[in-house]
Amino acid sequence: MDEKSGLTRRDFLGRLAVSGVALSPVLYFILTRNWSGLISEENSSIDTVRSPFSGLVEEAGSMSESEMVDFIFSSDQSMHIENLSPKVKEALEQNDSYNVAIVGNSFVGGNEVWMPFENNLYNFGTRDGLQEVVDKYSLLTRPDARAGSIKVGAAGGATIEFLLDRMMCNEVDCSGRSTIDYVIQEGAPRFVFIGVGTNDEPTPERFIESLDVICQKFLDNDIIPILMTFPMQMLQSEEVRQYNNNLENSNPNAAKIYRDIYKVHLLWNTLIIKYAQSENIPIINPLPRLSELPMSGTKSYLDPWHLTFYGTRTGTGQADRPNFDLARAMGDSAAGSDIVNLLMLEAIQKLDE
Repeated sequence: MDEKSGLTRRDFLGRLAVSGVALSPVLYFILTRNWSGLISEENSSIDTVRSPFSGLVEEAGSMSESEMVDFIFSSDQSMHIENLSPKVKEALEQNDSYNVAIVGNSFVGGNEVWMPFENNLYNFGTRDGLQEVVDKYSLLTRPDARAGSIKVGAAGGATIEFLLDRMMCNEVDCSGRSTIDYVIQEGAPRFVFIGVGTNDEPTPERFIESLDVICQKFLDNDIIPILMTFPMQMLQSEEVRQYNNNLENSNPNAAKIYRDIYKVHLLWNTLIIKYAQSENIPIINPLPRLSELPMSGTKSYLDPWHLTFYGTRTGTGQADRPNFDLARAMGDSAAGSDIVNLLMLEAIQKLDE
């Protein structure tokens, strides 16, 4: 629920129906989910909150929409080598695993965000440093890797509390463990990318407390968490701004709904960055660069949370297989996934130095 607007996602859905707006399956799923009732005390792995974050939440909550946008755009796209916390530094020294993991919702769970290193889908040209990252964490070159180079603990519709609930792990061999515990024990990664926020509707305090529990669980096991801001169609994009203006003129009710969702997601991304800065935890922030792409690097106006990508069909009815090209990622024809993939690889490269 957005406390400022008083709207739940079901309110959004009802207004969309009245407005006559066609819903994509993704948008319908997001707006109809209410995950808050899924977490119970006996099922949740949140036992205690390490420390309150009321000051951080109040600081973010007092910011205007334009101030949050300015804050997000002024934050470095990569904040992963300076002022790292002692626990992060210790984990970097202690953990020599050759595995990488991803946890979160479908924005990071799809194969367009992170391609397996073993499939030769990367083209770095003459930039040897990034190729070394792929080679180092590839199962083909490291046959002793415990669970492959990439361990995914992500699912469509997942929320931040979903990842901590022992009843909600979607892996076949969870055995009563939460997704976070499953990735720690079975993936044994050196780095874990955390992508959450698009489906979350707790209070801001609960959101940050849950994010902190996840990060501290990983750090307690010498695993380095790397936070990520999640995609959203930033209104700084001329194309997105024009679309919203047209929607405002043709269907004010639908425009209000999308505006409310935009404000909530703007707050979540602001809080993710502020938390990372306050705790000195690595983070990548692709939003400034994504905002330069058509539709902010997302697939459509009705799916503003999943990234565009380049790929080819397998010919057997399977999903598109994405690929990464460094020259394309640094040029004007980049896809959304190109930007995120580049920042993820650069984060690993710099943290490994």
